[in-house]
Amino acid sequence: LVYIGRWVKTLAEGESGVVETLLQAVNASLEYTNWYGLAIADSADLVEADVISVAAAIEASSLSRILAVTTADVNVLVAGNTDNIGYKLKAAGYARTFWQYSSSSKYAAISAFGRAFTVNFTGSNTTITLKFKTEPGITYETLTTAQAAAIDAINGNVYVYYANDTAIIQQGVMANGDFFDERHGLDWLQNYVQTNLYNLLYTSTTKIPQTDAGVTRLMTNVEASLDQAVNNGLIAPGVWNGGPIGQIESGDTLTKGYYVYADAVANQAQSDREARKSPVIQAAIKLAGAIHYGDVQINVVR
Repeated sequence: LVYIGRWVKTLAEGESGVVETLLQAVNASLEYTNWYGLAIADSADLVEADVISVAAAIEASSLSRILAVTTADVNVLVAGNTDNIGYKLKAAGYARTFWQYSSSSKYAAISAFGRAFTVNFTGSNTTITLKFKTEPGITYETLTTAQAAAIDAINGNVYVYYANDTAIIQQGVMANGDFFDERHGLDWLQNYVQTNLYNLLYTSTTKIPQTDAGVTRLMTNVEASLDQAVNNGLIAPGVWNGGPIGQIESGDTLTKGYYVYADAVANQAQSDREARKSPVIQAAIKLAGAIHYGDVQINVVR
């Protein structure tokens, strides 16, 4: 679904009310819970400081959101330049802002969002990496290797032409360097686990007891959600390299791609018991990742 919200930048003739800043408009939108990706459309060029303030608001949102930003600032093409929005977004470490350079397409980053949002996470092997994808209707950039490297260095993206007569999105990352597909996928997983666990509580005709057996029902529900994350390709079996959780130690293999743990009810704090809280359910998951590069070694003999 696409929702269009109005930014009351100016008042129409005869209209009463007050104008609002861009940040005020976005904060008003943040009061609604039924959207995920945000892009700002305006006939005038956006003020850099305003965009950065919106990025900060998206980062601080209690609900998971992401922001699309497109810039035509040629300073992002200059290695070491710090006077551009890409550098500033990277310096702020924003994990929820995706920015793209385009010299001619004002809303190029929205095209990337449109491709990413076609993913159906309830399917099998449906997850994608944003790199290598095309942006229909967007004019590709022809860059030097130095210019492309300058964008990469500040965690930017560009729809760029390659010498093999193809154009692709490169690199598919957020402003802090996280890969877009992992940010998107983990946000889906968070919502999927929360929704399914709520539905378990909501649809149970009898109460789920605050016992180890009751907690096991919750854990089984969480595992079913994680199974779908395995099915769609977000997570996969692999070696756990995080800290210890329950019976799992660093170096152990997650044979299912995940491990779910909850402490015994008997070990709960009495205040949690009286508040009817479940013990904390922890999940260790291994992301499937994606291959973006490959080296081929060819050994030749006569």
